[in-house]
Amino acid sequence: MRHPKNCFAVSLLLFLVAVSVGCDASVSFESSVDDTREALLEADRAFARDTAEKGLEGFASYLAEDVWFLNDGSPILKGKEAAAKSWETLLADPEITITWEPVRAEAAASGEMGYTIGQYVLAGKTAEGKAFTEKGKYFTAWKKQPDGSWKVVVDGGNTDGPAEVGE
Repeated sequence: MRHPKNCFAVSLLLFLVAVSVGCDASVSFESSVDDTREALLEADRAFARDTAEKGLEGFASYLAEDVWFLNDGSPILKGKEAAAKSWETLLADPEITITWEPVRAEAAASGEMGYTIGQYVLAGKTAEGKAFTEKGKYFTAWKKQPDGSWKVVVDGGNTDGPAEVGE
């Protein structure tokens, strides 16, 4: 006959092993999602940096071929060519700068998709030579590519209000 204390001890041991395996999986899952969030934040920062340094070429290099752009005050733009063209004039103007910084990232459990949310500042001079600053927010959806890089698949943003114009 088995001793009840031994059965209890074995049962407790099996329970603890099962719980610890479950905890390890949970920790591993969270760690994986956290790593993906960090990768998304870094991809968004690199997107901003490369756009500032390389202009349209840097900007377009982060766009997926089938990207959708949901710009404030304009119709939906579909495709890399249309999206890049919509930014061409802005990025070619030496009097205008645009910077952005992600403030949040979320990732799918699969690690294949995610999004970033952030704030941007557009600054420059009007046609009359007056300085202006426009502030706003954006949302960018990212998809992981077969080579491990991240590409923008949906992007949109809008202003926080009218641009501040100097005198």
